[in-house]
Amino acid sequence: MRKIGHLFNSVEELKCWITITQYSDLEWVALSVKAVFNDYNNEKHKEMLKLFLGIKAPEVAKPLLYLYALPKLAAETKNWFIEYPYFAIEGLVPAVLDEDKKISELAVEILQSLFARGYGEIILQEKAKYSAEIQEKIKNEILENSTFTAEPFDDSTTPTWLSDAIKTVSKGKAISWVVPEELPPILIQKKKLSPSQVAAVLTELKEKGLEESSILLKSLKEHSETTSLDNFVWKLFELWISLGASSKDKWAFTALGKLGGDRIALKLTPMIKVWPGESQHQRAVLGLEILKTIGSDTALMQLNGIAQKVKFKGLKDMANTFMESIAKKKGLRKSELEDRVVPDCGLDEDGKREFNFGPRKFHFVFGPDMKPMIKDEDGKIKDDLPKPNSKDDSDLANTSVEEWKLMKKQIREIGKIHIHRMEQAMVTGRRWKVEEWEMLIAKHPLMTHIAKTLLWWVYFPDQNQSINVFRLTEEKDYADIHDNSLNLQGGAYIGIVHPLLLSQEEKKSWGQLFSDYEIISPFSQISRPVYVLSAEDKNKQEIPGFTNQKVKAEQLVFGLEKMGWSRGSAGDGGGIDEHSIQFLGDDVTAVIRYDGDDLSYGNIGGQDLDLEEAYFVKGLREPSFSVGKETKLTLEEINPVAFSETLHSLLQVSGFSYPASNENSLKEARETLLKNLQTQEKKEEVFDEVDYTEIYNGFSTAWKKFLSNDHQITRSKNHKSISKITKMYIRSSDKITSIQELKFFTKLEELTLNGPVTDSSLLSELKNLKKIELQNWNLKDLNVLNSCTNLEKVELVDIQGFETDFDCSGLLNESKATIHLNLSGTKFERFPISVTRFQNLTSLSLRDCKLSEVPESIGNLKRLINLYLDKNQLTTLPTSLGTLEQLTQLHIDSNPFTTIPDAVLSLKNLKTLLARWNQISTLPNEIGNLTSLEDLNLHDNQLSSLPTTIQNLSSLTKIGLSKNKFSEFPEPILYLKNLKHLDVGENKIRQLPETIGNLSNLKSLDIKETWIESLPQSIQNLTQLETIYLPKAKFRDLPDFLANMESLKKIKFESEEYNQLTKWCEFEYSKYIKLLHGGKYPEARDKITNLFTTKGEDFLKLNQWEVKLKISESYYRKAEAFATVVYALATILKDEEIYSIASQMTGDQYIHPALPFNKACYFAVTGQKEPMLQSIRKSVKLGTKADEFTKEKDFASYLKDPDFLEAIRKN
Repeated sequence: MRKIGHLFNSVEELKCWITITQYSDLEWVALSVKAVFNDYNNEKHKEMLKLFLGIKAPEVAKPLLYLYALPKLAAETKNWFIEYPYFAIEGLVPAVLDEDKKISELAVEILQSLFARGYGEIILQEKAKYSAEIQEKIKNEILENSTFTAEPFDDSTTPTWLSDAIKTVSKGKAISWVVPEELPPILIQKKKLSPSQVAAVLTELKEKGLEESSILLKSLKEHSETTSLDNFVWKLFELWISLGASSKDKWAFTALGKLGGDRIALKLTPMIKVWPGESQHQRAVLGLEILKTIGSDTALMQLNGIAQKVKFKGLKDMANTFMESIAKKKGLRKSELEDRVVPDCGLDEDGKREFNFGPRKFHFVFGPDMKPMIKDEDGKIKDDLPKPNSKDDSDLANTSVEEWKLMKKQIREIGKIHIHRMEQAMVTGRRWKVEEWEMLIAKHPLMTHIAKTLLWWVYFPDQNQSINVFRLTEEKDYADIHDNSLNLQGGAYIGIVHPLLLSQEEKKSWGQLFSDYEIISPFSQISRPVYVLSAEDKNKQEIPGFTNQKVKAEQLVFGLEKMGWSRGSAGDGGGIDEHSIQFLGDDVTAVIRYDGDDLSYGNIGGQDLDLEEAYFVKGLREPSFSVGKETKLTLEEINPVAFSETLHSLLQVSGFSYPASNENSLKEARETLLKNLQTQEKKEEVFDEVDYTEIYNGFSTAWKKFLSNDHQITRSKNHKSISKITKMYIRSSDKITSIQELKFFTKLEELTLNGPVTDSSLLSELKNLKKIELQNWNLKDLNVLNSCTNLEKVELVDIQGFETDFDCSGLLNESKATIHLNLSGTKFERFPISVTRFQNLTSLSLRDCKLSEVPESIGNLKRLINLYLDKNQLTTLPTSLGTLEQLTQLHIDSNPFTTIPDAVLSLKNLKTLLARWNQISTLPNEIGNLTSLEDLNLHDNQLSSLPTTIQNLSSLTKIGLSKNKFSEFPEPILYLKNLKHLDVGENKIRQLPETIGNLSNLKSLDIKETWIESLPQSIQNLTQLETIYLPKAKFRDLPDFLANMESLKKIKFESEEYNQLTKWCEFEYSKYIKLLHGGKYPEARDKITNLFTTKGEDFLKLNQWEVKLKISESYYRKAEAFATVVYALATILKDEEIYSIASQMTGDQYIHPALPFNKACYFAVTGQKEPMLQSIRKSVKLGTKADEFTKEKDFASYLKDPDFLEAIRKN
């Protein structure tokens, strides 16, 4: 099986293999279980693993390490080693020098664990069977490893500080899943914590969060050996992961932050970077918090590395937020913090460090490409420290080895992060003050090595504003192009030279000098390609030649991101369509936009992207998605470096090309750049003065849940959005009782509060608040609104207390806001009299309140505009109502009125009167006094006629008279010249008068469920008519003249024939489309051929109905939709007969743009150019965009045809 590479995937196969091979090749068993676990994820592997773990033999031990290495299987496999320690030791001792380094390390780890459990003698006996090399390794790393042989503290040896600190820890329950003896010991002065002391540490780690202080944990950080703390918490973290990473036990994760150091930061960072891709975004963000809590230069450098360059935008943004927060606390800009979090790795100011083995000493040196190397006492350079031997001081040697390992990782990370940062500083125009540059870069023991490989410029404002180019020498001197010393005194700024700043001669000279000194820059600097704007392109706003290019998604996305570009924000479904890069020194952003199928954050690779445009905008624009029109800068406004670097990026990732630059244009660009360098930096990094992460952390649990649900502000993202929220709706279910947090939402303009709060006085501090809605408050608590001076709109809903005698005359009495009080649904015993004292009300809703009368005091509400009294028991209204001069809208639906109350007839400014579902049988003649009335609805009353005075309502545009007692059309309506909407449906009217054609402004006419059998010819005169409702009238058919009315867009009509044809077509369509989408083209052909042979005329009948009814939405034109997909089949099969069938299914009055599009496809594949062009023009006229034609493969041979391009309007 090994020979053919067949891994087993079932228990049965394993059993056969073990039967045949006995225990001679259990490694293949382990590898098979691993493969199934990775492929099927916790399904088939379970039974296979159970069989494997049931074998009791030393041959299991080493192969089992392959499964122990998998975090999710570690705990289960570890149990085998503990349950069968003798088999484990016998099998693992020879594995400590396995050629697979990972297996060797795991074997040592398990043996160390068994040694800690008291099996030292067995290990000692077993090692004697093997080579001296194996015996030496087991002796040094297990039997005599001071970490494991250290004596535990007892009462007499425990330091006072430790015993005092442990006393501060509350006694907690034992943690069932952690065995203290199993964890690496915490060492203090060559002694280790006892099991009970370790238990206290675990309890404290569990009880204290990342932010909480702890005397015990702080003391351990001060006194314990750093490596032992790192090993302790890392093993605890690994154990947590292996047991499924339960959220309730995440303290085992946060322990990394409480006790971990630089080693932890370096080990944790790679995991943080990949977790979001494994659906573990929250864990990754918590990892960022852990780095922040560790707080060392190395940890913050790692945090900054994630902020600069990680493919998951949410994680990147959060890392930036943390860096900004830390910078603010230190009084720095973020870039200044980045300069300061470069570890010195234990180097002295001369960049030296010694590693002491006792009798032997070794010195750190830099090799090529900043590779950390070792120089021994004989001066020989080596890649690594030697292994300690018996003559060395074991403690000193082991400590040196651990520190060397850490230092190598630190320097490797410094190189990756800060070389990239320096390149971006050159690209974006970053500058340093001279004194800061010397302290943080030139004289930093590590950054100085990067600085020596680069070319720098310095600006002297008092020396004729000169710009000098220089390098940092090995002697830490500053030298010009002639190797003469340069004094930086008087210099203002220093920056990294961009090659545009150098003439061709200067590039050549500096290049030769770097070559002579064997200086190799870590990124392309002097030899970097440069690009200059051509004269003819200066007034353009987009980089020419960039469009109409195709590029592979992975080439563009990953290529640009390696060069510092940022991926656009995700749209719906995670889609992206742009990349951008900010040029800080110039305060501009370069943007490139593209289009591609299915490109999203989780799906990048293989797609062909269409490059659409490349341009620049003013300001440091945030990455976006599907932006609208942007104000683009002309290319002439762009700094030459920003232009050159943008082109450099585009050339790297696409087939784009740009004309070569001549010497004159290069000289002009250089002069422009020199002028720019002589001016003060244009754009300072500015961050919010407020630390919104700190603010968020101080919010209550209820507030955090609300912000997460409603505003996507979570523990891990969008904290800055607190300052941007303008609208907020707090429900009673949000369980927010305190609104003190609102003071941080400084841009809040609209607020809804459902339910009372304890500190409403804070509302007065919301200076931008314009609209507020309060629900279920008490009347006496509303006085706080008097201090909200900028309110424009107030909504008060379900307020308690208006039924009392509370005096609210002072409530909002000076406010100019519109104020709506809604007490609908409250069952009052009498009219709530306090309402009439609320004199500044503009709108009052008392729907469904069981009111039988309205008091005369309603006349006090002089600002009232809207009054809603629907669904009550009113038969009359008070006279004072007629004095409300500003009242424009009155609703009295669903009351037992028998006529319009006299008070209403005095409302000269009334515009809307709704009196539906009453018992009104006559209208008074005084109805004609309401000359401002625009909307009158008297649906479902007892009216049989209208007074002639109705014709005085010259402003009326809408009248509803449906479901009354009319037997004849009410003639007074015919004099309402401004009428737009007329509803006389559900009356026994038998005909419409010819004079209805005089209502020239009529837009909709509703005569449903009347006895009308035909329409008068004068309907044709209604040139504004858009909709006519005819259902359940007595029509047998529609008059032909309706089809000629251009304004008429919708006809509501019921026909049994039309309904039957529609259902039939939908049924047959569903069967046909299933065949087509399933690729069963011959079957689809047979289906439509047979169907058309037997029912062909029905398609045309249905289409005629659809045209006659003026159905304007293509979805509802079923015959057209069917014909469209038949044209598709004709195209696929290049079948003339099927094309003929499709063309007979509809007339030529179609509205579906896909129908002529598919016709054009058929003509394209059959080589009929002229009819293809005609169909294209029809499709374009119906709304098809040019890119839909260019993307369609059927038109591929016409993409350069001028007639085709003209037809699709591409030219």
